[in-house]
Amino acid sequence: MATNKALGLDEFTIEFFKAYWYILKEDLLILIRNFHRTKKVLPAINATFLTLIPKSSQADSPDKFHPIALCNVLYKILSKLIANIPKPVLPSIISQEQIGYVKGRQITENIILTQEVLHSLKMNKTPGMLIQLNLSKAFDRINRKYMRSMLQAFGFNQQWINWTMELVSGAFFSILLNGGPIQPFTPSRGTWQGDPLSPFLFIIMAEGLGGSLTKARRQNQLKGIKPAHQGPIVMHQQFVDDTMLMGTPTMQEARTINQVLKTFSEASGMEINLTKSKKKIFNTSIPVQRNLSRILQIQKTSLPTKYLGIPISEYAYKYANWEALLNKMKARLSNWTYRALNMARRLILVKTVLQTMPAYMFLALATPKAVYKSI
Repeated sequence: MATNKALGLDEFTIEFFKAYWYILKEDLLILIRNFHRTKKVLPAINATFLTLIPKSSQADSPDKFHPIALCNVLYKILSKLIANIPKPVLPSIISQEQIGYVKGRQITENIILTQEVLHSLKMNKTPGMLIQLNLSKAFDRINRKYMRSMLQAFGFNQQWINWTMELVSGAFFSILLNGGPIQPFTPSRGTWQGDPLSPFLFIIMAEGLGGSLTKARRQNQLKGIKPAHQGPIVMHQQFVDDTMLMGTPTMQEARTINQVLKTFSEASGMEINLTKSKKKIFNTSIPVQRNLSRILQIQKTSLPTKYLGIPISEYAYKYANWEALLNKMKARLSNWTYRALNMARRLILVKTVLQTMPAYMFLALATPKAVYKSI
């Protein structure tokens, strides 16, 4: 486990437990065995601070902050042990459309496939639509009954489910505000970012949406899009709470998508944020586009747009896709120019900051020579 994580309510670090393991190990093992036997965890262990990380510099309302849980080390150890149990079977039970937190799958796969679909629609002039869904506070809204039902539907051992639900439902929080905690409260739903178990639970919960879309495809209610390279039909891609839907721009398809999203929202408790979700319709008449917009209630977007942090457009090999990154690199350089830095310090800044900034985009996009020259 990482040693440099933020402190929780106990103010201990993982590094402390590693350094004094020879003293702590027997007591820790007793705690773990008691938890396994009784399926109960002490309230003090499950007490958690929530710190609010602003999404932007103009964060002035609760919806513009990320709530990150600062869990106690003992809780993290228990949660990590429980999370490690299903990890080996995740690749076999999580659909190929889901990329996040599954061993052997890469986030860039979704980006490259989306870029390929866009290129195919442009080159073949075939009708198509892409819908980028935004789930509002996805981790915080998951219904606990839905969570238990999904775990049972996947066939997980009942004892493991009971351990998991005790960790999730037994937590109580205190938000850090102006440097200090406020009155603690107990949430009635959701998981929390910062808990080692949370990502694995979430991708299992998200299978409810993916499975519903796949079922509709098998029943010929959804058609999806067939890329130009004659690969399999693509209908949706998921990376944790980021979902990209791909389909044929017809009234039936739009109504089916609406019904699937409505059913998923009612069952899981998660809500689709229509104001932040986006759609792009290709090679379709204006009257049909208007009807689709009326049914879906999702705003149109123009290309290039961002998906999983990468700008995507019909032309992957395009200088304009890189301009935002190049401007960020120039801004960093302008901040450093007038500082009194010797050559060694400049070298460290280049290696640790500038050199890492384009690395992610290099993995996902073809890079024009002009971009290399600019960098």
